[in-house]
Amino acid sequence: HDYDATYIINSFDGTFDRFSFTIEVDRDRIQPGNSVQFCISYDSYTGAEFWDSNYQQNYRFDCVSRTIP
Repeated sequence: HDYDATYIINSFDGTFDRFSFTIEVDRDRIQPGNSVQFCISYDSYTGAEFWDSNYQQNYRFDCVSRTIP
């Protein structure tokens, strides 16, 4: 799935920009031992597209316990 991110205003620290995003995960998949993996694409103002996949390992959240409010 694709999810949009929003630029965090005034977040540039001289090196990095920061963005905020929310992903949706099916509650049935939130189980210890499961993970959510993702990569990031960025369309620049020049029209160029860039990808970041954490050095081809994908970014990853691992579920270590199941506590859902």
